[in-house]
Amino acid sequence: MFENVGSFELDALKELGNMGAGHAATSLSKLLGKYIDMSVPEVKTAKISELDKIINVTEFVGGTLARLNNQEGEEVGYLYVVFPKDSSLRLIEMLVGTDSLGELEISALVEVGNILSSSFCNAIADFLGIVLIPGIPDLKIGKFSDIIDHAVKDIREKSSYMIVFENKLKELEGAIDVYLILIPSITFFEKLIDILKEKS
Repeated sequence: MFENVGSFELDALKELGNMGAGHAATSLSKLLGKYIDMSVPEVKTAKISELDKIINVTEFVGGTLARLNNQEGEEVGYLYVVFPKDSSLRLIEMLVGTDSLGELEISALVEVGNILSSSFCNAIADFLGIVLIPGIPDLKIGKFSDIIDHAVKDIREKSSYMIVFENKLKELEGAIDVYLILIPSITFFEKLIDILKEKS
């Protein structure tokens, strides 16, 4: 199924990503007390083994990893909100005025990740007419490839693919790169594409 993803599917996924980004931007604007715009300039599907073609997998990243379940409580994948090192520090500075990684700063980063993952999941669920429930997100800090590998090992229906939404948070002081990475089970991805085709 992943191998057959073409321009139509990518355009549909990008539209889905933009809906999620719009929800997330509204929530972040309220949290930060300033206008935030969030866009999805590109969507890619890739094998996890090809991570280094999209993100520097050796680089430090921070972010939240949430397990996704459907209405029946079945696990359908993971959503990982990734902040590259520079983006992590800029977000922390915007929120609490420092660029360290103490308890307060980490808590602030978790809150942003939680807002992004919840907003994204709600937008997908509303548009597709499904129930998608994110679990309590865990903060993950370290080398990106190690974190993703750990997540994939836990998925019951093994999937070696991911959908990468390359987002940019924009405010007056510049743009912050954020990656929202959906690691779906095979059955969930098939359902996702089928629904998008029906709505086209």
